[in-house]
Amino acid sequence: MRRILVPLDGTDRSAAILADAKRLAGPGGTLVLVRDVSASAIDIERGAEGEYTEVEAVEIYLSGVAQNLRGEGYTVLTQLFVMNGANAAIEEATRLFKPDMVACATHAGTGVSRLLHGSVAWQALNHSPVPMLLRHPYGETLPAEPSARFILVPLDGSPLAESALPLAEQLALEWDAELCLARVVPWPAGVYPVGHADDIREAKDSLESIPAYRQQATPGHVRSVSMVVLSGSPIDTLAWLVQDRGITDVVLASHGRTGLARIAVGSVTDGLIHRLHCPIIVVPTRAAIGEIRRPLVGDTVLAR
Repeated sequence: MRRILVPLDGTDRSAAILADAKRLAGPGGTLVLVRDVSASAIDIERGAEGEYTEVEAVEIYLSGVAQNLRGEGYTVLTQLFVMNGANAAIEEATRLFKPDMVACATHAGTGVSRLLHGSVAWQALNHSPVPMLLRHPYGETLPAEPSARFILVPLDGSPLAESALPLAEQLALEWDAELCLARVVPWPAGVYPVGHADDIREAKDSLESIPAYRQQATPGHVRSVSMVVLSGSPIDTLAWLVQDRGITDVVLASHGRTGLARIAVGSVTDGLIHRLHCPIIVVPTRAAIGEIRRPLVGDTVLAR
């Protein structure tokens, strides 16, 4: 079981992520529900007259969501912040509650639109010391849960990309899921560069050397690990692979580029979140270089 931080904004779209959060928390896990209220929305005068202030309304909302989750057997903590910014609230909640992961719905805006209007999910990811589950729902609700789970881990041969593997293996064991390790050798459409076959062979050798692949079907390890090496545009190719293989979850590491750098350079993580509607668990740089596995609920450090 885990402690999962869930930022909410009062909409059905943000609350839809609770299904993924519950699966990550596991039976008996803990969900931390967080909501930020803008200071400008607090109307003390209205409160004195007995009318609901924004804070009171949010407290009632969080209490209602928490009550339903407790009825399902989860431990639920709620926290309301008045910080004039959801990202500040997420950072402070992460510091206070020390979650294992953060689960957040995203509208998946792209390009200059996101740069101008900002993205709570992406800004939180850039500063997160723990992995984040990001998901772009189709609408206000998520699709029905699949009967079996199939986890994709995109790799590029770098140690940073492979830092997502321990978490992916852990989840595959918990969910009795299959694991797919994928490597896309990038090259421009319509152009077959000299030495491309060697690049593909090198990528295949790199994947086969990964312990998760070599130790499959061994007691204590993932029951089924497949490997695929493809070539083309990383985002387009991985999106196709998710559809073709029936992938239910993606786990990957991200460099966490922001602003103009991400727009100019591009980001596989950014592209996949925009293209896919399945949950994508991102191990940010801060988590990748630190300890991915956080203390579990019940440990002394989290006792409350």
